[in-house]
Amino acid sequence: MFPGVSTLNQIERVLKVTGMPSQEDIDSVNSPHCTKIFATIPPTKKASLESLFPTAAEDAIDMMKKLLKFNPSDRLTVEECLEHPYVSQFHKIENEPICKKLITIPIDDNKKFSIKEYRLKIYTDIHRRKKELRKKKMLQEQAYLRKKKASMGYSTQYGSSGYSRKKTSTTTASKKESSVGHRTRPATTHSKGRQYYGHSKQ
Repeated sequence: MFPGVSTLNQIERVLKVTGMPSQEDIDSVNSPHCTKIFATIPPTKKASLESLFPTAAEDAIDMMKKLLKFNPSDRLTVEECLEHPYVSQFHKIENEPICKKLITIPIDDNKKFSIKEYRLKIYTDIHRRKKELRKKKMLQEQAYLRKKKASMGYSTQYGSSGYSRKKTSTTTASKKESSVGHRTRPATTHSKGRQYYGHSKQ
């Protein structure tokens, strides 16, 4: 909506829709740079969202008006957004879990960084997060395997291969019985006397 060519230009584009904020609104942002930035911006004429988006539906215009508030406390909450008529067809409360912890941005918004520094900080945070997820997944898989082995009795009646020791010994005994009862062919030797099936040929 506001494709500015710089930070200052983007703020100017936003103010054309929201209008200049009051001092109370500026203080609500809790940023020491905010007052300095607005001191350099000349008053701008406010444009209506209807003129900027003439083909937008009434519900869409209403939602944008309630979200494009300079003061964060005046904006719609996430829950209120999900209950807005504009997104009613996507609203399914059973598939909308609520985060119970405060989400904080890892980059200090009150400190100005270069593009390279921003990129590095974002990539570093992504890499750290992926590493944590891989470790969590690995621990879950290890716990699952330990639980599965315990349920199969690997540590008691089963050996490391997972086969029953008792069953293995029974199989070995049956093989021995089979070998005893089976008639084997007489061995053929090639000794000096050239013996064939127990008979010597002189």
